[in-house]
Amino acid sequence: MTGLTVLVIFLLLMTLMAVIPQILKRFHIPTVVAMMLIGIVIGPNALDLIRILNHLLGRGYPTEQIYVVLGAMGLLGLLFLMALAGMEVNLRILMAEKRAVTWLSVLTFAIPAAAGYAVYTCRCGSGSQTFSSE
Repeated sequence: MTGLTVLVIFLLLMTLMAVIPQILKRFHIPTVVAMMLIGIVIGPNALDLIRILNHLLGRGYPTEQIYVVLGAMGLLGLLFLMALAGMEVNLRILMAEKRAVTWLSVLTFAIPAAAGYAVYTCRCGSGSQTFSSE
């Protein structure tokens, strides 16, 4: 029964990822957004469909282990999404707008870094306390 649980969950995920994006294309919602919505809806913060299926199918893997595997699959999906975004970049346009891209890159790093430092200094004072594992 253990293998059946994983097989049914995998089959359900693949079915949802094949059908739902096709339905949402009619409403002009991109495939990537549709897949993210599927993950949000069936995940532990909404319907928790994985835990329900695991319970209904009987003695299977612990749900936490299934979520670890799904988390790893999610990270692989994120890596794939980043690779696709990188392939979409037109280097000619990027080089033509070198100054704007440079400023955007610098500010995208500098503003969050400065905000994080400001929050850290406000919460921890002038370095009298540090985050430690003690």
